[in-house]
Amino acid sequence: MAPAQGMESNSGRPVHFAKGLAAAHELFRRGELDRAETACRNLLSQVNDDADLCALFGMVLIQKGDPESSIACLEKAAFLQPGVARTHNNLGIACKRAGRLREAETAYRRAISVDASYAQAHNNLGVVLVERGEFSDAAMSFRLAVNLDVKFVEARRNLARALLESTQFSEAAKEFRRVLEISPDDISATLALALALRHLEDYDGASTWLNQILKADPGHINALFQKGLLLQEQGALPEAREALERIVSVEPDHAGAHNLMGVVSQALGELDGAVSCFRRAISIQPHFAEAHRNLAMARRHVAIDDDVRRTQQLMDFDIDEPATMHAEFALAKIDDDLGQFDDAFGHLSRANRLKRRSVHYDVSQDRIFFESLKRTFDPTFFANREHWGEDDTAPIFIVGMPRSGTTLVEQIMASHPRVWGAGEILDLDRLLWAARGADQTQDWCEAMVSLSQNDVEELATSYLHVLKQRTQGADRVTDKTPGNFHYIGMIRVMFPRAKIINCARNPLDTCFSCYQNYFTRGVPFAYDLRELGTYYRLYSSLMDHWREVLPGFVYDLCYENLLQNQEAESRRLLDFCGLEWDPVCLDFHRTDRPVQTASVVQVRQPIYRSSVGRATQYANHLMPLRDALGDII
Repeated sequence: MAPAQGMESNSGRPVHFAKGLAAAHELFRRGELDRAETACRNLLSQVNDDADLCALFGMVLIQKGDPESSIACLEKAAFLQPGVARTHNNLGIACKRAGRLREAETAYRRAISVDASYAQAHNNLGVVLVERGEFSDAAMSFRLAVNLDVKFVEARRNLARALLESTQFSEAAKEFRRVLEISPDDISATLALALALRHLEDYDGASTWLNQILKADPGHINALFQKGLLLQEQGALPEAREALERIVSVEPDHAGAHNLMGVVSQALGELDGAVSCFRRAISIQPHFAEAHRNLAMARRHVAIDDDVRRTQQLMDFDIDEPATMHAEFALAKIDDDLGQFDDAFGHLSRANRLKRRSVHYDVSQDRIFFESLKRTFDPTFFANREHWGEDDTAPIFIVGMPRSGTTLVEQIMASHPRVWGAGEILDLDRLLWAARGADQTQDWCEAMVSLSQNDVEELATSYLHVLKQRTQGADRVTDKTPGNFHYIGMIRVMFPRAKIINCARNPLDTCFSCYQNYFTRGVPFAYDLRELGTYYRLYSSLMDHWREVLPGFVYDLCYENLLQNQEAESRRLLDFCGLEWDPVCLDFHRTDRPVQTASVVQVRQPIYRSSVGRATQYANHLMPLRDALGDII
């Protein structure tokens, strides 16, 4: 029997309308979007205030690539039925696809206010926050999503990437491992895990994951590029170049590979080749701001030329914050070369402000750590550990603030035939922090106190093994990791006969030189003038402590004196290290060895004195730094 005219379904809708709506839903489910759209339009001509129909039509229009029209439908559906979380979520999807991120955020938050357990809405909110560069808040949204649905792989992958972008590398690595437990063939997650491990300086771990990809696909471009980065950071420069050359043989327009080959060439002392590589990267990808920064740092500017004009034009385009930061550092270097110091500082200020936003750093935590070092490594600590450690004279530690002359000192030392310069190798840092054992939350100073004589000697043996693997027959090896000044107390216990050289430079020049440079890793205090001054005071106070408790163990070398009287200071330096004089040390710039620090260009030149008093050219801008340094200057 046919239904009577006006008969209603259980939903309260006319039966023919309810059947038509169900049929439209089925068409949408099967992906027949054109027919679904026609069905929805026919139904809307009969009833234009049905929330379910408006919501369905909105989703059809999203799938057909018309988010703007979809927004109007979904807004109406949300107005008619404000208590349906899914409608607000779908409205957020439409707004995001239309590029209306603020409205998308509002819609997702409304969905969550209706149903706080709606994992998809939490995930979608996180995606919008990522696009706005709010990575920490995004990570919170993604974490809520995975807590609500532990099998929500997309949200966990998004969480890991947000943690990676916000430089929370340890947490990111944990989450990527969880993604791979669920989805072991996820190449993107494997690459990202390797990247996180590289940032954590777990080079073996990163290499293992990359090799897993390359074993299955030896020509995988992204894995080869990551491998090149990994090898470059480890100082395996010829091997890094080989990986990069494999990339450009297949993809000659791979801008990243050309840029990294420039970095490798620069480290090997091939400065002209480095400039050519950076220019090639820029010719392929004109908005490649990192390559612009590398090029600006690699050459001296005497006039506004094509390189300069191309870098200046970067600021006319809509580039993201990281690219803007690289461009500002490049422009600061150019203006500094050209003597436009006020303009240079403007660029520096903006570059450092952008970089500081991406760095998780609290100088008060360093203050606590430095005070703990001074309390722990007191005369009693050393008296109780007399005659511990390895009786080996191989290690020479060159420490100090970044930009204090450590690279120059190592280049002079490494020019001596009995010395091998290992560079910034970070092995001591890794070993000492790993010595906490399974409980990586244990206070580091407490962990050092608890080490037995056997523990300390095992640490020393491990360090020597790694150190001597890097040498080429030399009987003395320099470890030029500036931050090892933290560990002078442990160095004394592990290697009583080691030599430590502390490089000291004018505090204003040191700090401002840090501020002028972009550091690829570490140095989180370098991007704010007050934090720089505060950190320098902490460093200075700690060095005073080491001189007091370990008199004569550290040799203080004055950078300015070295520039003023190179031979006399070099002779004294070698004498402290128990090395005979060799005049080849005066020609350090001719020494053929890799250098991978911010001073890579300078150490390829003879001694020059223009770096002395550099900060005075920016004196009008440095009051925050002066105030923080206080009576040190």
